[in-house]
Formats: sequence, C-alpha cells, structure tokens
Amino acid sequence: MDRPDRREPVAIVPGPARVPSSIGLESEALRDSRDVQAGADTSHPIGGIRIYPGQGDGALSDRQFERVVAYVSRNMDGPLRVRELAAEVGLSPSHFTRAFSVRLGKSPYAFIMEQRMHHARNLMMNTGQKLTEIAGNCGLADQAHLTRMFRRFEGTTPARWRRLRRSDPKADCQTLETQG
Repeated sequence: MDRPDRREPVAIVPGPARVPSSIGLESEALRDSRDVQAGADTSHPIGGIRIYPGQGDGALSDRQFERVVAYVSRNMDGPLRVRELAAEVGLSPSHFTRAFSVRLGKSPYAFIMEQRMHHARNLMMNTGQKLTEIAGNCGLADQAHLTRMFRRFEGTTPARWRRLRRSDPKADCQTLETQG
C-alpha cells in the first residue's frame, strides 16, 4: 500500500539562520539579557551545527579579545594554556582557538610568544636584569629558550640586541640584521 507523502515542501532560503540567544550560548546569555533591555538584536547566526556568539564571522568579540590580552599580560611569567584562555572568555578550547585565529590571523600560541618577546624587549631596555631573570619573567624555561625564541623573532641573540640597543636606542631591525 502506497501512502502519499504528507510532508509539506520546505523552502530553503539562502543566508544564515538565526536562533535566539536565550538558548544559553555559554556566557553570552548573560550579556544578551542586557542587550534585550536595550532593544538590541540578540540572535546569533548559525550555519550547520556551529554557533558563534558575538561577531557573525566567528571571531572573538572586542570584549573577549580584551579579556584575553589582559589575562596574558597578568600571567606572563608563567605557563599560558589555551584551555585557560578559553575559560577566561567562556568558550571551549577548540572554539576559542578557531575564533582567536579568525580575529588575529594567527594561533593563540603565536600571539603568546609575540607578547613574551615584546615583554622581553621591554625588560632588556628598561631594566638591568640578567637574561636568565628576564627569561623567567617572560614565562620561558631558561635563557637558552629565550635565546632560541628571540633569535626566531628578532634575527639576533638577546645579548647582542641589548648591547646594540643600549649603544644606539634608535637602532632598527635592519641595522641589527646587516651587522650580523
């Protein structure tokens, strides 16, 4: 016996579907409750099974990014793990890594190492600390780790960079590379 198909045809409309944020997208539900009072659009774009709170392109929001930067700055002298950064903004580690990469075009690890090297440069220029102390203050294992990472970022060793910068504070990276 053939039964006629009683299902209605469904029209598929191009563009992202919208779901109300009241489904509790991690910590975003709290933020959205304030937006409802202000009359803001509180739905989130979805595509398939991925739900990205905040910006429609899947990137970290400005607020989330600022929280991550502040967390990295506060904890520079110790280990920084993706799961800790993700917890800071209420995301899973895998979602955080994707959203972070969309926001900056680089991985969280690359960003953390850039921040560590920036901190190391500041300490070398503005303090008399030994390189072993600077390595520890930047969350690196030891002076050898600092030297490897610094050479990767700056093209020279920390000791040489410090010596050249102290003799000529306006020296730029091209000057350092041509002398090496």
